[in-house]
Amino acid sequence: MKNTENQILTPLIDSLTHGVCLKNASGEIILVNEAFCQLYGYTREEIVGKPFSLYINSCEAASPTSLHLQQFTNASLLGKPCHMAVKKGGSLFYVEVRKKCYSEKGKEDLELIEVHERPAPYLLAPLNREDALLQNIADVVFIHNFQGQFKLFYNNSEDALFPPTHTVGKSIKHLPLPASALQKLILAHGLSIQTGKTQNFEIKVEQPTGIHFYNVKVIPNNHQEVLTLFHNQTHLKSWQTEALKTKTHYKVVTENIREIISIYNLSGKMEYISPSVYDTLGYTDEELLHSPGLICIHPQDLWPLKELGLNIAQRNISSGSIQYQIKDKFGRYRWFESLFKPDKKEGKVNKIIVISHDITQLKSIEKKERKSRIKQEVIQEELLKNHFELVERHVSERQLNQEIQLSKERYELMLDSVTDAIWVFDFQWKVKLCNSAAHKNLQLPKNEITHQTFQELFPDKLDSPLYIGYQLVMKNRATTTVTYKDIRKGKTHWYQAQIYPVKDGILSITTEVTYRKVAEQKLKESEEKYRLLSENSRDLICLHDTDGTFLYITPSVKEILGYDAKELLGTLPLAIIHREDYQAKVQGSASKILQGQINEKLEYRIRKKDGSYVYFETNMQPIFNTSGVLIRLQSTSRDITARKLAEEKIIAKNRELEKANKELDQFVYSASHNLRAPLSSILGLINITKLSFQDEGVLEYFQMMEKSIRKLDETIHEINDYSKNNRVEIRVEKVDFEALVTQSIEDLFYLEELKRIKFSTNIQCDTPFFSDRNRLQVVLTNILSNAVKYQNLDQTHPQINIDIKASNQQVFIKVKDNGIGISPNYQEKVFNMFFRATDKASGSGLGLYIVKETINKLKGTIHICSKEYVGTEVSIWLPSTDLVKQKEQGL
Repeated sequence: MKNTENQILTPLIDSLTHGVCLKNASGEIILVNEAFCQLYGYTREEIVGKPFSLYINSCEAASPTSLHLQQFTNASLLGKPCHMAVKKGGSLFYVEVRKKCYSEKGKEDLELIEVHERPAPYLLAPLNREDALLQNIADVVFIHNFQGQFKLFYNNSEDALFPPTHTVGKSIKHLPLPASALQKLILAHGLSIQTGKTQNFEIKVEQPTGIHFYNVKVIPNNHQEVLTLFHNQTHLKSWQTEALKTKTHYKVVTENIREIISIYNLSGKMEYISPSVYDTLGYTDEELLHSPGLICIHPQDLWPLKELGLNIAQRNISSGSIQYQIKDKFGRYRWFESLFKPDKKEGKVNKIIVISHDITQLKSIEKKERKSRIKQEVIQEELLKNHFELVERHVSERQLNQEIQLSKERYELMLDSVTDAIWVFDFQWKVKLCNSAAHKNLQLPKNEITHQTFQELFPDKLDSPLYIGYQLVMKNRATTTVTYKDIRKGKTHWYQAQIYPVKDGILSITTEVTYRKVAEQKLKESEEKYRLLSENSRDLICLHDTDGTFLYITPSVKEILGYDAKELLGTLPLAIIHREDYQAKVQGSASKILQGQINEKLEYRIRKKDGSYVYFETNMQPIFNTSGVLIRLQSTSRDITARKLAEEKIIAKNRELEKANKELDQFVYSASHNLRAPLSSILGLINITKLSFQDEGVLEYFQMMEKSIRKLDETIHEINDYSKNNRVEIRVEKVDFEALVTQSIEDLFYLEELKRIKFSTNIQCDTPFFSDRNRLQVVLTNILSNAVKYQNLDQTHPQINIDIKASNQQVFIKVKDNGIGISPNYQEKVFNMFFRATDKASGSGLGLYIVKETINKLKGTIHICSKEYVGTEVSIWLPSTDLVKQKEQGL
C-alpha cells in the first residue's frame, strides 16, 4: 500500500474504538490503528511488519489450556469465535476476531481484521461453595431431558412452590401448577428444544399463602437437556402495586406544591420561574427571566423539548411529560422530569406552564441497579454454562482435576469482578473465601484476611445486626437478609447482606444501599413537608370523586368558609356554590374535566357557613390511573373577594376617566375650531387694510400683528393635531412620500426664514408602503418647521437634507440640518410638552411632543442627534401599519 494511502486511511481507522489492522497475502500487518496498539500494549512501529499470528495463534498454541479454548471457540457464550491473546506485559485476555478479505485485479490481496476484547469464559467446579451459589441463582432450578424427565432438582423457595416429592425421575407434566401455567411451561419446553433459544415468560400461582408471581426461564443446551429457572416475583409485584398507590396520592399534593414552576411565552422566552430554582440549579430567578427557555438544556434534549412545546402551542396535545438534562450554574448536568401544560386565553394557547421535578438521584439509582442486574445475569449464565460443561464432560481424573483448578481460578477472577462484597466463613468463623471488593473495604491485602476469624477482623461489629444475622444462619441453616449501617470517616454508609447457609459454613453477599436509603429518607421527608404545607396552606385543597363528592378537604376550610372539614366530606360542591355561577361556569367546566381535558381557572361565588357569599378562584385537575381511566378530581381554591372588589372599583374609575377624556377631547376640538375661524377673519382684514397704507411704520405694525396671529393659529393647530392623534383611529392608506415632502414644505411658505433654506431630497421606495398619511404629514411638517425656525443665521448656505428609504415592511426617515443645534443638557427634554430649548425663535413647545406621541401611536421610534452650532439629525423608524395589525391579530 502506498504511503499516501496510509496517510488517508490512518486517521479514519484511528477514529474507531475497537482494534483494526490490515494484513497482506503473506500475513504481515501493514496498517494498524491506535485502539489495536492500546489493546496489546505495543507501539505502532513494534507491530507493523510483524506476522498477525504472533498476536493470536501463537498465544493459543503456547497455552496449556488450548483444548478448553478450542471447545469454547466451538460453543462460545456469545456465539462468535473467541481467542486467547497476550499483552506486552504477559497478561492474558480474550478477543473476538472478525475478518474481511478484499481483492482487486492487478493488486495485492488484503485482509481487514477487527479485534474486540471479550470477558473470559469461566468454568464452574463442583465444589460446595459453588453449588451453593448455583442453588441460589433462582428459587427453583431443575434440569430435565428432552422427554421432560427430571435429572437435577433444587427447590430454594420458602413458600414451597413444589413439594419435595417432585424430584429426579418425574415428568414436568405432573408438576402441581395451574393448567394455564403448566401449558405455558410445556409449550416453552417444546419451543426451546425446537429453536435452541431461551424462552422467558411469567406465571401466576394461587397458593394457601396468597397469589404468587414467578418469572420462568427455559434454557436448552447441547446435551439433549433443558434447564428451567423459577424466580419468585411476588414481592416485586406487591412493591410495584404499593408504589403505584403511593405515587397517585403523592401526585395529588406535589402537582400543587410544585418544586420549580416556570412560564414561557409562545416565542420561547421565560416570563416567570419560581425562586426554588436557586436551591436546585443555583440560578436566581432574575438570571433566567426573559432568557431563551432552552439556554441550559443538554444539546441532545433540545429537539424533543422544542417538539413538545410546539405541539402544545399548536394545540395538538393538551399536556405532555418529558425527561431531560439541565446544566446548573456550576456546569453539572442534572436530570429533570417536567410536565408541560397550556395556559389558554379565549380558547387560544397564550403561554406554556412547566412544572419540573429533580430526578437526578432517581436516575443515578436506576443506572446502578441496571448495571448490577446485567452483571448478575452475566454471572448466572456463566455459572450455568460452566456447570453443564463440567458435569457432562467425560474426562480422566487427572484432566478433571486440572479443569477444576482452572475453574477455581476463573471463579475467583469472576468474583473479583463483582462490585458486591462476598464472604465465606466456616463453622469456626474463619474466612475461607473473599473477593476483591471485600478486602478493599477493609483496606488489607487478601493474604492477610484469609484464615482470620470474623471476631479478629470486625471487633467493633460483634453487637451489630450483621453479626446477629450470621449467628442465626449458622444456627438455623436458613437464608436471611440483614440491613445495617457503618460509619466511616464521619460518613454513614448503609449495606444489605444476603446470608446463605452452605455445606462448610455461610456465604454472605453484601451490597451498598446508601443511595437507596438516602432517597427513601428524602422521599419520606418530602412527603411530610408537602403534607405540612397542604394542611397549613391558606389555599383550600380538595380531593373529589368523579361525581364531585368531597373525599378530602384541608383544615384551612375552617378559616376560609367557617365549615369543619367533616361537615363537607361526602357532600357535593353544588350545595354551597351560587346557583347562577354553577349553571353558567362550573357545570360546563366539570364536563370538560370528566372528558380528560385540562380546564382553565374558574371564578365563582360560594356560600360561607354564616350565609354570606365570597368569590373563589379554583383550578381543577383530573387524576388518571395507569390505564388512563379518570379516578379522581383535585381542586385548589383561594378566596379572591378582596381582588374582585378592587377590580370593580378600577372598572368604575376607568369609566369615569373615559368619560372625562371624551369630554376633554370634545372641548379641545370645539375650542380650536371656534378660535381659528375668528383668527382667519382677522388675518384677512389685516391683509386688506395693509393695501390702504403706504407708511412703513404702520405696515410694520400690521406685520407684527400678522406674525402674532399666525403664532397663535399655529399653537391652536398643534393642539388640534394632538387631539386628533388621541381621538381619531389610524387610517391605513398607501403613502406617496414625494407628495408628502412637497406638501410639508408648502405648508411652511408663510415663514420668512424659509426663503434662505436649500432643500435636498433623496427618496428610495421600490414597493408600496402603507400607513396613516395624515399623521406622517404632521410628523414631517413639525420636524421641518423646527429646522427652518432654528436655522443658523451666521451660516452662509443653510440647508435641510431629507433622506427616505421605504419598503413594504418599514420606512427610515432622516432629516438633517446645519442649524444652531441643541445643547446636550436639553436633548433629553425636547420631547416634553411646552419645552423650548432656546428663545432665538418663536414656538409653543408642542411640536416635538406631538411628533413623539404620533410616532408612538404608529408603533415607531425617533432619535435626535445634535451638536451646538453644527446641526441636528432626526432619525425616524416606522413599521408598515398593515404588518402591525397582522401581528396584533395573530395572523
